[in-house]
Amino acid sequence: MKKTFTLLLFLHGLLFLKAQVYTDNYFFSHYFKRPSFSYFGSDSIQVKKLLFMHMYRYHYNAKWVKTDSSIEIELTHDSTDWVIYSKFYFDSTATCYAYSNERCDSFALPQLKAMLKNPEYHWTAIGNNKYLSSFFYSELLEVVSDGNCILNRRTKLHLTRRQYKALKSQHPVE
Repeated sequence: MKKTFTLLLFLHGLLFLKAQVYTDNYFFSHYFKRPSFSYFGSDSIQVKKLLFMHMYRYHYNAKWVKTDSSIEIELTHDSTDWVIYSKFYFDSTATCYAYSNERCDSFALPQLKAMLKNPEYHWTAIGNNKYLSSFFYSELLEVVSDGNCILNRRTKLHLTRRQYKALKSQHPVE
């Protein structure tokens, strides 16, 4: 009887923890300091679900183009004249390893500056328009601007801590 009760308590606790993780990712994001979702490591179906949730939440309109190795999306909103072009890149296992966003409006530069100032990522300049996040996130951010539009591409890096430090030390902050 005691073993059954202990097992039930354990299963109840496990179920509660699992429900907590799935409902709002509080446990995961609170204890592991990660964003509540990430495109990196997700398959194309999961990325598309995350994009649909984002579109629904902010009432965006979208045009989609999906291939085996990418998803391209053009986001607009009825109340504004801006357009965001996003592209998500997938490897041979259909896992997202990079994504890019392009904006051609007055909000592009403030959005980029806000991203670079995000204290969670600790972006460090490692070259002309290239930034490296903290090792915890292991992301490379590349920025291209033609004066009117700003394109930023985030790529997930799979480096050891030694490789990461070597990359960071080769490109000291200027």
